[in-house]
Amino acid sequence: MEFDDRHGAASSYHQLGVVAQARQRFDEAERHYEHAIDLKLEFDDRHDAASSSFRSMACS
Repeated sequence: MEFDDRHGAASSYHQLGVVAQARQRFDEAERHYEHAIDLKLEFDDRHDAASSSFRSMACS
């Protein structure tokens, strides 16, 4: 990842999940949320990871 901006990437994946969910592309949204969760947990951001996890469960 350029400039090693994992926090920004996690945020971007989360937002891609929001957009996919709004378009009722639930499988795609879930993949984006899961990627965001993985990145957030890498830098121990459990609060934001829980937020992405909650949204991901809404897609299931």
